Amino acid sequence: MVGDGDPRGSSEPVRVVLDGREGHRVFVRQADPGDGDPPRIPFYPGDELVVMTVVAGIGHHLTPDVGRVDDYLFGQRVVPVRRELGRVFARTLRRGEVDDGSRVHLRPGEQLVFEEGSVVAELEAIDDQQRAAATGYTPLTPVMWTWLKLAGGADEARSRYLLAATRRLDAAARLLDQLEGLRTELQRTDLAGPAIQRAWFELIGTVELSVVAFGRVVDMASRASAPRYRCLPPSWSRRRRSPKSATPTSTSKTAPSGRRINDPILKRSRSSTIVSSLKTT
Repeated sequence: MVGDGDPRGSSEPVRVVLDGREGHRVFVRQADPGDGDPPRIPFYPGDELVVMTVVAGIGHHLTPDVGRVDDYLFGQRVVPVRRELGRVFARTLRRGEVDDGSRVHLRPGEQLVFEEGSVVAELEAIDDQQRAAATGYTPLTPVMWTWLKLAGGADEARSRYLLAATRRLDAAARLLDQLEGLRTELQRTDLAGPAIQRAWFELIGTVELSVVAFGRVVDMASRASAPRYRCLPPSWSRRRRSPKSATPTSTSKTAPSGRRINDPILKRSRSSTIVSSLKTT
């Protein structure tokens, strides 16, 4: 059966599949890619057509406010697992798993349920959603920021330190990406002396800025990976010795706040159960 349109507002024809009958109520759902060419559905006088709600994915947001888009983190495909009385269980699609296009379909009054462990965020999958530059480099800061938001409980100073390092790395990559365009500009045959000089100076300046930015990243990464000052801001690393003694007063590797410097964020697993607010799409 091909309807004249979705009764919820769409003016385009919608292919539907018979899900079942209850008396004169005929439940239909939108056809999924794996349904092929569905057969025609008999519809008799007195029958009531009930179109099921389709859920193809969920969005992870920072707030539970419906309709907001500024709090959006990332989205995931969801697939059905099983159906029980009044409840439909679903899970997120894992990275690398074949997507056959199956979606979740809900009858009126049914509840969508995600069991513990059925919604999983994967760092690689979040990274895949970022747009790569012409050089193939994918910005790291959005992925790092999203992951820190999902993990929760991170020390604010450490989070700022990590984000600062990734921002500088992304900036260095953007500058290096501009070099090819500047080199192409210099190869133009219609440039005069002043224009050639400006192009040369811009090229050299871009190289210098990229080296400075990348050098800063290396410096911050070295400090973050040092056993003694792991992930410490510079102001903390300068406190490694007591001002009244040339020798450390304690061999315990702790930050001034008493927390261990060995940050558990750096040891996090590549997968973690989502704890953010969910919104279906």
